[in-house]
Amino acid sequence: MRGSRRRRASLRADWGARWRPEHGVLVPAALEHALASRAPDDALCFQLWPERELRTAILHVQLGAAEGAPEEHEGAASPVEHPLLGPGLRIVRRTSIEAPEAGGPVPLVGVDLVWSDGVALVRASLEPTLPPLAAEVLPLAHALVASLEVEGPEGPFRASAPQGSFEAWGVAGVGPGA
Repeated sequence: MRGSRRRRASLRADWGARWRPEHGVLVPAALEHALASRAPDDALCFQLWPERELRTAILHVQLGAAEGAPEEHEGAASPVEHPLLGPGLRIVRRTSIEAPEAGGPVPLVGVDLVWSDGVALVRASLEPTLPPLAAEVLPLAHALVASLEVEGPEGPFRASAPQGSFEAWGVAGVGPGA
């Protein structure tokens, strides 16, 4: 909670004239939401604030054994290159939530960035959010992820390219030629 107060004070000073009285309640609630969003297997969890406004997204970073990774991914996949981690996949997930007050389902977009060397797996996951917010925070998420460097027992982690097709990564029916 102490860090939340410091962050709220910092945001209030940074936002200047954009700060509204209701932010005194809403900002701590958003910060508490971020703390509650941390998953037990997160190595890192970021709350992304793309503007000086009360709109945030959550980015999880997980490290683990490739053996325990899900065999299939839901979503459209494309290759991605990381300066330190190597070749990986970007998986865009589309979903929706029912929102009667909005007149029906509201579309959401989430993105996974995944790297594997066959033994270990690095995954950065943007929680599903509204498409315009996802588009706005993706550059910030990519910049954060681009700064990641993973050191393993054998030295720096470096993903290996999938052999032959996306199926080698457990992604069936997506990507080039699908």
